[in-house]
Amino acid sequence: MRANLVCNKFLFSYLFVIAYATNAFAGRIEVTDDNSPYLTYKYLESLSHNTPPNVKFYSNKDFTGKPTIVIDSKGLTIEDKLVCEWRDTYKENYDKRLLLSTESDNKLGESCSRTGPIISQYELFRIEVKNDLSNDFYEVTFNDKTLYLDKKQMNDFDFHESVFTQEKEKLKSNAEAYKSLKEQDKSLRVFLENFKKCISKKDRSCLPQGDRYEALDEGWQDYVCAYHNYSIVTESSYCEKWLAHRCPVSKGLQNNDDCDEILKSPRQQRPKRSKKTEKQLTNFLWKNLEGCFFREKEVNVDRNEFSTRVTIKTNEQYDLECEISTYKNHEKDTPKWELLSIRANPRRLPDTTFKIFGP
Repeated sequence: MRANLVCNKFLFSYLFVIAYATNAFAGRIEVTDDNSPYLTYKYLESLSHNTPPNVKFYSNKDFTGKPTIVIDSKGLTIEDKLVCEWRDTYKENYDKRLLLSTESDNKLGESCSRTGPIISQYELFRIEVKNDLSNDFYEVTFNDKTLYLDKKQMNDFDFHESVFTQEKEKLKSNAEAYKSLKEQDKSLRVFLENFKKCISKKDRSCLPQGDRYEALDEGWQDYVCAYHNYSIVTESSYCEKWLAHRCPVSKGLQNNDDCDEILKSPRQQRPKRSKKTEKQLTNFLWKNLEGCFFREKEVNVDRNEFSTRVTIKTNEQYDLECEISTYKNHEKDTPKWELLSIRANPRRLPDTTFKIFGP
């Protein structure tokens, strides 16, 4: 199955979700250290520059003697032994520039296993380093020993702070942008104040109306029944009936197809839900919206000349993100904010986004 599944109202049965989640966790390999700074090769995806990187790892800061590790046109050599080599198609295919194991039983072209600080897996090539404090060298760790890279020979590489540091800086930058936006835009402050009041009162008037509310209602049931089923909806067999109604062709589920490509049952044939089930579904919706607008974990602000979008992610208790936006046709128009979309990032399915409502 696809490793990175983007679901557009992709409806699974509950058991299918559990099975998929189990496989996803079992087959997922964390090859990078998100706390480590790293180097990337500038020309890894360049067709005009199709020469593999050339890097030497020395055991001393003077870069003398025979290097312990060498990466060159042959591949990866450790202590005079070639352990991994580049794909034959390195020059032609910039998207497949990976090191492959040279083991004799490697008939399937297996990726080179992580070797100390060197990572070449999943279309990723990087060298993890300790820091960027020295003007003369980078330090790396290999077999509990420190090796050194001559910075003068590393002009073809870019230095990056750790993923953790990058995310921390991004969070800080977006939080400042969001704070500034609220200070400058009165219409946003009014929208947030009114929307919070609506959530507190569980007032449907602040939610999308008409067909857009129908779409939200359907998407929310899709999400609850596919991911939360028995923990939220206690009515016997309701979710099974709902999923059968929304995606009647079971082969679509088994073949990992998008249910939007399958003819759905008409709305008037939707299974009836009891008042208890309706209350359970709506209460869970309000609870999650409350997580977005009262207990935000992080925000992302995206602005251009005509529109502004703010994506709000909830704290760890939830897995929702809410997107609000405004659009101006003319310079004098007063911005009008609205709830644009709701998406979920289920913790049981890493790297998966489930679209509940919106574009």
